[in-house]
Amino acid sequence: EWLDPARFGNWKAQLAAGPLTDDVGAGVAAALGDRLGAVHAAMSDPVRDAAAFAAGDLFGALRLDPYLRVTAGAHPDMAGRLDDLAERTSATGRTVIHGDVSPKNVLVGPDGPVLVDAECATWGDPAFDVAFCLNHLLLKGLWHPDDAAVLARAADALVAGYRSHVAWEDPDKLDERVATLVPALALARVDGASPVEYLDDAQRDEVRHRARTLLVDTPATVADLLTRWFHSP
Repeated sequence: EWLDPARFGNWKAQLAAGPLTDDVGAGVAAALGDRLGAVHAAMSDPVRDAAAFAAGDLFGALRLDPYLRVTAGAHPDMAGRLDDLAERTSATGRTVIHGDVSPKNVLVGPDGPVLVDAECATWGDPAFDVAFCLNHLLLKGLWHPDDAAVLARAADALVAGYRSHVAWEDPDKLDERVATLVPALALARVDGASPVEYLDDAQRDEVRHRARTLLVDTPATVADLLTRWFHSP
């Protein structure tokens, strides 16, 4: 379906434009979390959905290898941790996931956000979708420090909107998987096969410092992760 660009703005462009407002930040994030949670809830029947969306090999090739396993090669002292996260994510099947929930794939329309380009959708771990999107908000908070408070509220709103739908498993266990994945994905966006284009060298070094610290001293919850990331000394 074609979506008129005059009516559907790209969230990545909106987040990059700044200065951010809570309408663009938390407002969109809350609605996105709500819709992502609703999709995951609707697609969590293993009998109906697992075989129909069995694309784990493609997901591994497009997401786990270039993000986690390539990054493990760049950080040998973290390789065991990163490889374990890749294996855990590969082995965890709870619902159909999008695989690329990033602001560039979110179009903000008159009725709220629309997710596009689910080319590596698969039966998998919903924590990956949540962590993948949260990671972008965290990185943009480093890129544009003046918008960090708005982006922190957006991250909180995304999680709150999403969590209300989690009935297919213990939401605290899912939350813990998200919290452990985000630092790995942050490190991957500077030293993996697909680094973000907008950070300067000093910002990349700061991402490395924060991500590596959180990989060693792992946050138990997303709330803990967000507090430590956005209030890092």
